[in-house]
Amino acid sequence: MSTVYISIGTPKTGTTALQTFLRENENELNKQGYCYPMLELGIAPYYADRNGQFLVYKSRSEENKAEREARVRNMAYQQLQKYIEKYPDTVRLVRKENGGHGSVINRGIKEANGKYFKVVDGDDWVITDNFVSFVLKLKQLEVDLIINPFVEYNIEKKVSKIISYPSGYYGEIKEIDKILNTLEQTLQLHAVTYRTSLLKSKQIVFQENCYYEDIEYVLYPLPYISTVIVYKEPIYMYRVGTQTQSMNIKNRIKNVEMMCIILTNIIHFYQAVYMEVSLIKKEYMVKFILGIVKDYFWICLHMPLGKEAKERICYINLKLKKEANEIYKKMARVPGMSLLKINTWGSYWLAHTLLKAKRRCMG
Repeated sequence: MSTVYISIGTPKTGTTALQTFLRENENELNKQGYCYPMLELGIAPYYADRNGQFLVYKSRSEENKAEREARVRNMAYQQLQKYIEKYPDTVRLVRKENGGHGSVINRGIKEANGKYFKVVDGDDWVITDNFVSFVLKLKQLEVDLIINPFVEYNIEKKVSKIISYPSGYYGEIKEIDKILNTLEQTLQLHAVTYRTSLLKSKQIVFQENCYYEDIEYVLYPLPYISTVIVYKEPIYMYRVGTQTQSMNIKNRIKNVEMMCIILTNIIHFYQAVYMEVSLIKKEYMVKFILGIVKDYFWICLHMPLGKEAKERICYINLKLKKEANEIYKKMARVPGMSLLKINTWGSYWLAHTLLKAKRRCMG
């Protein structure tokens, strides 16, 4: 008789850390006769069910890995079936191979038949009352983009921080340029909701099998957006502060090549569309990409002092100079970036040393 171990915990109580341990030690677990399923669905219910539930299956030794995973996958589908039966007009089960978060978004856009499209990461959740009110508003709305504040919740410190987008036009539909002019910070995935038909008609596709595709998600639709509305009420709870997240600095160093792929993608995207967008959109895109470049350089400076990090910085510098010279020129005006623009060992060593000293002073 086979045995299934089910771990159940309330949301946000560390189940992701346990899942990550099981995922990273999959091969060793297989040797011991255990199978931890590698499956990601449209709302990532397998890795991060809102009830904190996931499965670890101890199989019969004669089953191969494919058979074990198929058995567990079927069990997961059975778990989801109760939601499909309860909400037949709302919940649909989409079967797909694991291709990362970007592939879930791409498939979600393809499958979506609703008026608006919003992404909620499997690690995060929504503020129920505000979300219900938000959905009711959407029924009467005709707009390309909706912007909401979101709550950044530090799971370790138990501290919440509202990330808002102040506007003098709350609740009013406006042209996108008018709103972009008022934004003090660039948009993030947690703040945006798009008109589904816009994403479908422009055949917007995001990077798969890669972290940080949320950068593309808030940039690629921008050239095609005409109208926008900003609301005061936050609806998204964004969890931060765990060691397992892709935004943790150790993981960012580990995944630095993925960040480079995304950064290269958005530079190419800018080069392809900047002549076709308004001046205000263009300025916003430049500001947005500069912020991502600065973030990438910051990751490189946290890497060990050496050839790899220096070459990564040089690569992006040269790409910007060749393909997006306007952005390259403006790097000199961004605090902390002018030194790295020089592309010498001396400038790289000095920047690395200054950051190290700053971290030491901050404890």
